[in-house]
Order: sequence, then structure tokens, then C-alpha cells
Amino acid sequence: MKHKKKQSGDTSSANAAIGHFLMNTLSLAPRVDALEIEKMFNTHLQDVLLISYLANTIRTQLDLSAKLAAATTINTASTGGGQNKENKRQPREPREPREPRE
Repeated sequence: MKHKKKQSGDTSSANAAIGHFLMNTLSLAPRVDALEIEKMFNTHLQDVLLISYLANTIRTQLDLSAKLAAATTINTASTGGGQNKENKRQPREPREPREPRE
């Protein structure tokens, strides 16, 4: 109880100084319309959602790329490293363009 009495002594001048300080600080803050705050919030939210979507898309692309690379490696290994030298085709000369059928 004594502690409260010590604290509640002559603090009216201190409270007034704190009140003036708070009023001055709050008066320096810019005034923003509620609709503008909502618009800024929604814009920020859309940005965050877009970044999240892009991150998930990139992660999916990387997973697919890894799976395709693994499948290609397995396929190449199971066929003996590609085509044999005996089965290689000789390059052909290009054909003449055909006349369209009527």
C-alpha cells in the first residue's frame, strides 16, 4: 500500500507531460483513409499469394525435372547405353517436297 502511495504522489505534472508527448507523437503520424488501408492490405495479400504460388510452381517443376531425369537415366541404362553401333542408321538425304493430293 505504501508503494502505491509513493507512486500516486504528485504525478499530475508527469502525466500531463506524457500526455503532451503522446499527442505530439500521434499528430505526426500520417492520416490514412480506411479504404486506402484496405486497398494496401489487399494488394500486399495478393503479392504474398502470388509469391507463394510461384514458389510452389517452381518446386513442382523441379520435382518433375528430377523424375524425368531419373526415368531417362534408368531407360538409357536398361537399353545398354543407347543404340548399338550396328543399329545406327546412316543419314539420309532430304526428300523433294511432294505435290499436294487433290
